[in-house]
Amino acid sequence: MGRRASALAKELGISGDTLARKCEIMGLILKSPNATIPDEIVEQLRLEFTKPVRLPKPPAKKKPKAKKPVAAPKRAAKPLAKKPPKKVKKPAKAEKPEKPPEPKVVKLTRLLTVRSLASKFGLKAAELTSLCKGLGLKVIQTDVLDRDTVEILAHDLKYEVEFNFAAPPVEAEEKTVEAPEAVAEVEAPERKEVEGTKETVEAVKEIKEEEILVPRSPVVTFIGHVDHGKTSLLDVIRKTNVVAGEVGGITQHIGAYKVSVEGHSIVFLDTPGHEAFTEMRRRGVNVTDICVLVIAADDGVMPQTVEAINHAREAGVPILVAINKIDKPNASPDRVRQQLTERDLSPEEWGGETICVEVSAVTGEGIDHLLEMILLQAEILELRADPKSRAKGVVIESSVSAGRGTLTTVIVKNGTLRVSDYIVAGENLGKVRALLDERGNRLKEAGPSAPVEILGLDGVPQVGSEVSSPKSEREAREIARQAKKPIAQQDVAELRRLTLEEFFTTERGQEKKELKVIIKGDVLGSVEALSQSIERLSTEKVSPKIIHSNVGEVNDSDVMLAAASGAIIMAFHSKVSLSAADMARRENVVIESFSVIYEAIDRIRRAMEGLLPPEEREVPIGRAEIREIFASSALGNLAGCYVREGKVQSGAIAQLIRDGEQIWKGEVASLQRFKDAVKEIKSGMECGIKLKGQDDIQEGDTIEFFVIEKIPQTL
Repeated sequence: MGRRASALAKELGISGDTLARKCEIMGLILKSPNATIPDEIVEQLRLEFTKPVRLPKPPAKKKPKAKKPVAAPKRAAKPLAKKPPKKVKKPAKAEKPEKPPEPKVVKLTRLLTVRSLASKFGLKAAELTSLCKGLGLKVIQTDVLDRDTVEILAHDLKYEVEFNFAAPPVEAEEKTVEAPEAVAEVEAPERKEVEGTKETVEAVKEIKEEEILVPRSPVVTFIGHVDHGKTSLLDVIRKTNVVAGEVGGITQHIGAYKVSVEGHSIVFLDTPGHEAFTEMRRRGVNVTDICVLVIAADDGVMPQTVEAINHAREAGVPILVAINKIDKPNASPDRVRQQLTERDLSPEEWGGETICVEVSAVTGEGIDHLLEMILLQAEILELRADPKSRAKGVVIESSVSAGRGTLTTVIVKNGTLRVSDYIVAGENLGKVRALLDERGNRLKEAGPSAPVEILGLDGVPQVGSEVSSPKSEREAREIARQAKKPIAQQDVAELRRLTLEEFFTTERGQEKKELKVIIKGDVLGSVEALSQSIERLSTEKVSPKIIHSNVGEVNDSDVMLAAASGAIIMAFHSKVSLSAADMARRENVVIESFSVIYEAIDRIRRAMEGLLPPEEREVPIGRAEIREIFASSALGNLAGCYVREGKVQSGAIAQLIRDGEQIWKGEVASLQRFKDAVKEIKSGMECGIKLKGQDDIQEGDTIEFFVIEKIPQTL
């Protein structure tokens, strides 16, 4: 079976270099720490590195007792009595391997993820992931390992696995018998010592770190079309919730509140729709864990519904659908499910993965089921946080109140925020003077997923700003100072949107391999035709990505989506609202208007070609012969040349040819005509040439000259 070099080095308590040198002496070369060492060499190495520890001990015992040779018969027997201790220690080596198998039995009642299984084996999740990669498995820490893989890993780590769930009893017996034998044969007595030191401490630390992480409440945002019942559903949830109804309702100014469902909590964001949702994502922060897409059963999927779906997908947040207004006579939930299927949101009832819940904000039907599905989705996401760490969160609202100062609503994502803590929100800092919950009650601290209102910041932070709680005021000031520096540069360099023409020449355009497009048109037929024509331009090297298409004028939501995703807006026979045009100028978003479909397609094709890096090739421009060598103490050897063909340019690529073979290739450092430096020498003229970094030149050598020509790629 063999043994990995890194594991054997840890077992023997030596460095990897020492092990590699010893293996090289034995005729085995280790190419990497993960190389496998055969069992024969493993046994030799164990004997080699265990003998020196025990050999010095017997001589130390013989010396003091050898100084008293008075009574021959009695003291002759004492040296013989010194030998048995050696024999006593040797059996001890055979007895020690019998003990480890007992504590090294792992009992599993179900298949575990890589992270959970690593704690069972006393390893870090990253270490177990690397072991899986060594077996040819590409896994991440949240993947569930099958039974065969668990048994292979357990055998390599010298563990015995007992499966207590449904499995053939014969196989379980065979494997539980084989595992202890493998441990007894391979494991050395020093293994127990190593496990009792550093590896055991690290394993315990890892287990403790995982125990610190506790489940946190999901943060949920309602999105959807206007008048489909988002606010009505939130009102029903607030009124029916016991915790929220204790003081007669929730204050709406905080923008977030918490409800309790069967002992679990859910945090709802009361935001003005998906526009604020996208604004947070544009700033690189995503506070929402789950999006509830509200669709009226009597109205179906509408334009803003499609926008909401696209915004949620761009942010990478799971979508849960609430089909509202099922109490109306003309309600058709199945029609809504059919429309969702057309938008790649296939309902679970029809074999898909999207959870759909039928609810009514008027009768209250399905509200409890909706909350249960939200908790189920949160359980699948495995939302966890460390309440003992320093607080980190996100600003969801901020304002200034007369007499109270700056009021900042924050959702704590991780850690715990306490009164008197120093706090930094974007480029603003301060000290927490008070913490208020959604009902206006004062709190001493706020844990993960808690929505709180903070008093104490020295300014009004922007929505979506990251919040942190440093240990000291000095550290808080340093974080705020660092946050102010990149803002101007980021606005100019990173958030700058390019026109279609600029994609041809800028390096940023060449780096991109995907062109994001938002299409708005006057009629749905034109939008679909333009979308299909643009999608046909896709190639292996570059492809367009239509992140949103709809009918109507270009509005503020379109501009915000383009700003967040780096897209360009194509307006086909569509107007641009004044507010959208003003926002586009502020955000540097490109809006291109077209009236002919072929013109729009041609502009997109040219922009895609601009994303491709140009091809480079060498073009020969001339040839010169070296007729004389001039030595210079300052410049080195200069070549006196006669240009036979073409021309010579300063800065061109030169290739030195001697006896038909290339001996050097580089740049032309300088070009002279008599005593004057020139940029170009034509055929039939003499000149002096200095080759950059090359002094080995001879009379009769030939120099060939090239220039690099960049050829734009086409689709």
